Amino acid sequence: MTAVDAGRRDGATPDTSPGLGLEILRPGSNEVTEWSFSAPEHTVLLWRRGIVADKQVAFAGKRMRQVSARRSGIWVVPAGDSASALARDTVSVEYMRLLLPTHLITTGSLRQVVSQTDPVLHGLLERIVSTAGREDAVARLLRDALFDSARLHVLDAYGTDRRLPIERGRELDHVTRDQLSAYLHDSFDRDVQLDALADIAGMSVRSFRRAFRVAFGTTPHQYLLDLRVGRAQALLTTTRLSAAEIAALTGFSNPSHFATTFKRRVGVSPTRFRADAQ
Repeated sequence: MTAVDAGRRDGATPDTSPGLGLEILRPGSNEVTEWSFSAPEHTVLLWRRGIVADKQVAFAGKRMRQVSARRSGIWVVPAGDSASALARDTVSVEYMRLLLPTHLITTGSLRQVVSQTDPVLHGLLERIVSTAGREDAVARLLRDALFDSARLHVLDAYGTDRRLPIERGRELDHVTRDQLSAYLHDSFDRDVQLDALADIAGMSVRSFRRAFRVAFGTTPHQYLLDLRVGRAQALLTTTRLSAAEIAALTGFSNPSHFATTFKRRVGVSPTRFRADAQ
């Protein structure tokens, strides 16, 4: 028998956003596996893959119930609650665990949920996992945005009170917008931290995200990508630099990431763009 508790890490841990934690847990293949979860944070478990002959779950004080182990199956354990599970004949099991501190669930709490599937949340978490190991500015901004989207999705889908508090934060004035624009234009080829941008505006990161979108019509992540791709277009048409050299000069983590992003935004590969421009 293998027991897995909330404090044990059995798999890779992707990079996390401030205040949130995401882990991939791999209890392995066993005749009998027991799980127990109890934490001061909200715990959201999502089945990733694996084979299970029989699975039962229960929240504290309630009877065990039979559930199916399905891809994207979700199990929500609210902060302070405890839950357990028993599975038989597990093979190559993997699941994700998302920890949400209570202060990030801004109204009410979360409901106890089991035996539902959530492909939307699964897609968000897989996209976060795909950026693991990358420390370039675009990857960090993307992770922040994806974590916030996951948080809001969980709050909307499983919250006890779906009303979000009305946020009447200040807008970005002309001077601050110019400062941010100048900073991003000067730093697009280097690491850009979201909290550094928020500091320029004198805001919290959460308030800054909203204010930036209102002021610029897009997110910091997308704005930075536009700058990088625009600079890459100029270098492709005015220099003989290779795609790898241009990727490095414009802040992309590697040539493959540069080529994929460029084609997605421009519609053609960097090589094709250069050839068409000649």
